[in-house]
Amino acid sequence: MDQASDRDIWNYAKAYDFIIVTRDADFLAMSILFGAPPPVICLHLPNPSWKEAGQRLLGLGRSILESLEKGEISFVEVSP
Repeated sequence: MDQASDRDIWNYAKAYDFIIVTRDADFLAMSILFGAPPPVICLHLPNPSWKEAGQRLLGLGRSILESLEKGEISFVEVSP
């Protein structure tokens, strides 16, 4: 999906019940405008490695991920 538009990615994630994990603030804005699904996790980390991003995602905790999946919350911002 390297060439896909933000809207295409949004629609794909919505159709297949995916959570969008991104550093692109456009998805946060779309989440505010359109709500979930799909839920969005926005990483506000300066050039994180895959390992760092994975550790931060794991650190969110099961309850937050379950809330995203259930639609109880539509986005999470992860900051340093």
